[in-house]
Amino acid sequence: VDANGKIHLVNLDDYQKTVSQDTWEVLMKMTERLRDEQDLKIAFFNATPQGGGVALMRHAGIRLFRLLGVKCRWFVPFPDNDVFRITKNNHNILQGVADPNLRLTDDNKKTYEAWIKANVEKYWLNDVFTECNVIFIDDPQMVGLIPYIKEVNPACKILYRSHIQIRADLANTPGSPQNGVWSYLWSFIQHCDLFISHPVLSFIPEEVPLEKTVLMPAASDPIDGLNKELSDDDMDYYLGIFNRICAEQGTKNTLDPERPNIIQIARFDPAKGIPDVIDSYTLLRQKMDDADYPLEKTPQLVICGHGAIDDPDASIIYAQVMDQLKQPKYRDVVNDIIVARLPPSDQLLDAVLRRSYLALQLSHREGFEVKVTEALAKGIPVVAARAGGIPLQIKDGKTGFLCEVGDCEAVAERMFELFDNPKLHARMSKDSSRLCTEEFWTIYNYMHWMFMASEIYEKGALVGNRRWIKEFWYEKYNYTPIQE
Repeated sequence: VDANGKIHLVNLDDYQKTVSQDTWEVLMKMTERLRDEQDLKIAFFNATPQGGGVALMRHAGIRLFRLLGVKCRWFVPFPDNDVFRITKNNHNILQGVADPNLRLTDDNKKTYEAWIKANVEKYWLNDVFTECNVIFIDDPQMVGLIPYIKEVNPACKILYRSHIQIRADLANTPGSPQNGVWSYLWSFIQHCDLFISHPVLSFIPEEVPLEKTVLMPAASDPIDGLNKELSDDDMDYYLGIFNRICAEQGTKNTLDPERPNIIQIARFDPAKGIPDVIDSYTLLRQKMDDADYPLEKTPQLVICGHGAIDDPDASIIYAQVMDQLKQPKYRDVVNDIIVARLPPSDQLLDAVLRRSYLALQLSHREGFEVKVTEALAKGIPVVAARAGGIPLQIKDGKTGFLCEVGDCEAVAERMFELFDNPKLHARMSKDSSRLCTEEFWTIYNYMHWMFMASEIYEKGALVGNRRWIKEFWYEKYNYTPIQE
């Protein structure tokens, strides 16, 4: 992205402005410990360099680590479509959104293990694995690396991050598809030194030892293209690009600058609840018709997102969405629904989100959704399903509303409230941006990674007991977080 550090993107002063002075001082102490006293060499592994929250966090973290002088590298494998179909099936099975007859087969395992072996032997075995003190595996797709790392560098500490909503109840059930996938993944993960989970205890299968587990949410970056302020001219430019992309994709509908819009930004994925988004919007429009809303106050609906290299479901789900909209019950609203698969331009998503009146996140399964964070930070209230880690992000009735998964009538009613009561919307908008604190941003997130690396390298182990990782460094550095 930055031509290996040759292009200036950001400096430490920019990052310092995103946190309090107390937080910055702790970051400097952590940096001195990891970089100067321990001289650690760290590596991150995940499946893709683009698309999804892992890649987003990694780009931001590598930028920060380079500015801090931390020795850290990031690696992704050579992609293979057949393998990514297998790993996405595993993902869907673990979340409980796959066909109940879908299973991980022995042939699938052989294909996956051959792919891992080829990448290891070609790229990492004899230098990267042997040089690192701490390695983070930040994807279930990459757990097959663990035995190879242990074999050539037994002293290296390996930390695995589990960042999807695992149906732990089903993973714990012998004979279930979830148990089949989880047991296979656990055969690798069990050799890690620490298991990092989203801060939802129901995501953690019972085999994971209490003492080896810590909790950590995902984060976004306050100064990258997804979140930085845009001028009016910038907004007009990117919204023009958005409408052009819609036209190029054969979508007749485009954003009307004279009307508000509702948005859900997400991958086209079976867990993201996109059919519920369409149904909830249809119910909202019926309520607005009954209340004689004029056209200029009637919102359009935008459903959009980036793709991910390791996600073969996107085209399938996109086609299903377009087929759904052909049904007669959507006849009256279909011309106001804009569905777009966007290229990897952060500013494009930033612009479309910023001009939205409210955001939806109606996932049926979810880890910790950074798109919720990004909407709240822009002062956009979010109406969301009570799924996974989302309730940790939204203060119900204050920064948005939480509804039960699949309750489209409740979602429509909450959306109508926000349109019918501008004062409520204004209050929620103010609270959303005020309560989205530095804890959700890059500095905080990478302080978690740094602390874990330093502690487990120095002490040989970190007794987690399923506590939030922030609690450990709060105690060590006598740190008091900002209280709202």
